[in-house]
Amino acid sequence: MLVSAITNGVWIVEQYKEDTSDITAGFQGYEFRFSENGTVTGTKDGNTANGTWTGDINTRTISSNFPNIGEPVKKLNGIWLLTDTYWDYVEALMTTETGKNQLHLRKKS
Repeated sequence: MLVSAITNGVWIVEQYKEDTSDITAGFQGYEFRFSENGTVTGTKDGNTANGTWTGDINTRTISSNFPNIGEPVKKLNGIWLLTDTYWDYVEALMTTETGKNQLHLRKKS
């Protein structure tokens, strides 16, 4: 069911915080599509960033990796703990060396 919810539709970064710094504006215009085969694409202004993702329902985590990509998309790389989910949004946390990052994805369509 998790895979179906994630792979059905286009997602946007509705909010991204690095500790207390809101860096959501850097993701404006990006749209993400997750595929059942474990690939994910991020597109902005006709440019595409290709990556991979995996979900683990037992640990309530999603891992994502966009190799060879710059800011801000590389900030999505890592293991995210799902804190709240529904069919049209995902809230997640990632602990880093400097603190906690917060991610809120919203399904666009």
